[in-house]
Amino acid sequence: MVRFEITGFGRETGKEYVKIYEAKSKEEAIMKASDDGIIVQTDKIINLPEIQQAIHKKKLDEKTKETNQILYKSHPAMFRGQPFKFIFCVLVFGIWGVLLIIFAMWQSAFIPWIIGACILVVWWLRCYAVELTITKDRAILRKGILSKSTNEVRNKDIKNIQVIQGIIQRIFDTGTIGISSAGTGGIEIVVSGMPRPQEIADLIRQNQ
Repeated sequence: MVRFEITGFGRETGKEYVKIYEAKSKEEAIMKASDDGIIVQTDKIINLPEIQQAIHKKKLDEKTKETNQILYKSHPAMFRGQPFKFIFCVLVFGIWGVLLIIFAMWQSAFIPWIIGACILVVWWLRCYAVELTITKDRAILRKGILSKSTNEVRNKDIKNIQVIQGIIQRIFDTGTIGISSAGTGGIEIVVSGMPRPQEIADLIRQNQ
């Protein structure tokens, strides 16, 4: 059975009606509407499953189009973004555990390693929760894992692009990227630790 949306006028009342009928074909739906005293406007019969499929196809096409237009997509770098912090965590908690083993404190030896691993996992999740995407049309910043927030700026509206890199960041080719448009006074998109920040700025300028 297929659902059809029928539009027509009452044979006696002259009022306009919009009703949904389940039928095997359009002709059967028209017959059911006629039995209810409705003069059917055949040019306004809607096959609801076809409409739903068309909407789904449109959304899929838009998603595919966006995917095909992606020029850059990345999360903030973990090690490259803050190499000293990463090395500090590994060395401090690693050496702490080794020292406990040397002094025969076997039962406590895994505690610093577990703490260090937890810190690195939380750090990784914080990096993974931030994603910057550059397409031919816009810059998109997505944040969050369970709850999501999205900030978009069209490339043609972008007036200011900031790339900030320290000495260490230049060595590892990471940095902070800031993007603002003419419509606001502040910077709308700011992300630290992004790989290849200069490439991001160049891609936006090339597609404005």
